[in-house]
Amino acid sequence: MAESTNNSITQWYGFYPSNPFWVVEKPELSQNLLALSDKMSQIIIRKDTSFGKLQVARDGMVLCNFRFQLSAQDILEYLNGVNILLASRASENFFKPFIDLQEVTLQDVVYHEYKGEQIAKFDIETVGELVKHRYLARFLSSFLNVKSASVDTTPGSFWHKLFAHSIVTDKRISSRTDRVMPESVFDLVASDLNSGAKDFTIVQLLSALNKSMEQYTQANYDMSLIYSWFVIEAYLFKLYEKAKPGENTEEMSSSDAIRRLKEFKAIPYQIGNDLHTIRIARNSIVHNKFDSKAQPEHAAMAIEAIKEFIKRDTGLNLSVNA
Repeated sequence: MAESTNNSITQWYGFYPSNPFWVVEKPELSQNLLALSDKMSQIIIRKDTSFGKLQVARDGMVLCNFRFQLSAQDILEYLNGVNILLASRASENFFKPFIDLQEVTLQDVVYHEYKGEQIAKFDIETVGELVKHRYLARFLSSFLNVKSASVDTTPGSFWHKLFAHSIVTDKRISSRTDRVMPESVFDLVASDLNSGAKDFTIVQLLSALNKSMEQYTQANYDMSLIYSWFVIEAYLFKLYEKAKPGENTEEMSSSDAIRRLKEFKAIPYQIGNDLHTIRIARNSIVHNKFDSKAQPEHAAMAIEAIKEFIKRDTGLNLSVNA
């Protein structure tokens, strides 16, 4: 996509991370409900990435603009990759989980068109009700059938008190009170997107891990393990091709790959044993769906194995835990 000019229209795809927060600082909201929309939708952070641009609104919406044409599926993969990087860097900053990992789906994505720095168009018709509800907090003032010029909003007046009450009692606002994400977190996310995750295949693996961890937190251990296996298998053959470049692996099973990688010392012996255990658990799901032997520890083991693979491959040390 071409670089924007002040009057050009640019396309952005936005999502809210699962837990609400303010960006950089909490805005002063008690004085003027009528200015709430501008305050919440104000873009506070702008970053360039290897894929395009990333910007973040005061109300926590993360928006991405791409330099090139992507399919809807690729856009979702990218947003999921951004989501897990943000959750990881936020956990490091706050020394505890700050964002619950959830898969970003089409129902979570709010499409925007910007003209310069102003929103020219947005579409919430196809998003889920929860996302729509959060987004509409930007327009609290429109639910009061009153024009600002026609009422007295000076401090202490009836309308001033009503506006202030509408803000402080709205859960979409009050739930953010003590939750503020500093810019330094987004600096690190942008750095990750420009270094360890600059290759789209890594973004896809991060996206699969994001989905796996959501399934794990919901106790869907079978699905978590299946998502994880996509990543593990990709890394197994990537490592094998690195250890034995040019060797034909088309007929090689994952079991053979694990065994031979251990023989080459391309993976630590214990990780090889863990991968074998994970493979058996995964096979029990695929081949005997109604009598799966997958346990929580298998899904957690798979997630930890992926984090280790990603760290060794890209230098990204993900601070998200099963």
